[in-house]
Amino acid sequence: MNGLPPTQIGPPVYVTPPGLYRVNPDTADNYEIGAKGTLDNSFRYSAAIYDIQWHNVQESAFLTPLAIPGAINAGNAFSRGVEAELFDRLSDHLSAQIDYTYDQTKLTSYSALALEGLTVPPPAAGTALPGTPKNSASIALEYGHVPVGAGEFRVGANAHYQGSQLPALSATIPTVPGYTTVGARAAYSMTHWTTTLYVDNLTNQIGVNSYTDPVQWGRYYQALVSRPRTVGLTVSYSLGRKGN
Repeated sequence: MNGLPPTQIGPPVYVTPPGLYRVNPDTADNYEIGAKGTLDNSFRYSAAIYDIQWHNVQESAFLTPLAIPGAINAGNAFSRGVEAELFDRLSDHLSAQIDYTYDQTKLTSYSALALEGLTVPPPAAGTALPGTPKNSASIALEYGHVPVGAGEFRVGANAHYQGSQLPALSATIPTVPGYTTVGARAAYSMTHWTTTLYVDNLTNQIGVNSYTDPVQWGRYYQALVSRPRTVGLTVSYSLGRKGN
């Protein structure tokens, strides 16, 4: 022996932590209070305040230096917020609905396994859970029950907004910005048949839903975007009686 540390020949050896071979159940303590009802047989409302305490929360992630996709018990987290839904029949033909969610989430602590097994460093404790926008909202308008020939005609429009969000359990991945999509549809119903012409993402908004991680992909990292403008026609047949 010459007193020097042993020299490693070949690439470094990585030993997969045994805990990565299985995902344990997560649990949650869920506290919620809410109310819902109907006024004048036309206005419906519902609202709820919730607080969910997550323990041993499961998250999708890339694991080990080989960036193997899988799931891991990331640690502890919470989700608390407000959900509200309003619907009003404004006239015999016109109706409107508004939905809103405020969801504050945080990963409060990481498990030792997550800190050891993740491919890239996770965001700091206190960061929002991946894939959870703090604000989301939608609105829909419909004008219907219009007699045309032997059936009924209706048209509608809708819009949906989702706020910015962290797309993955990574400190190096960019934040996804918020975006809004708009849709429209027209339908004609007669006895058992309904024909619907629809346009989703009417303005052809390119909304980013996620990114690949620049640490893994370098300057070739990519964005996963929303579905482009889509025009379609559906024809459906109901086996029930008309009005069911």
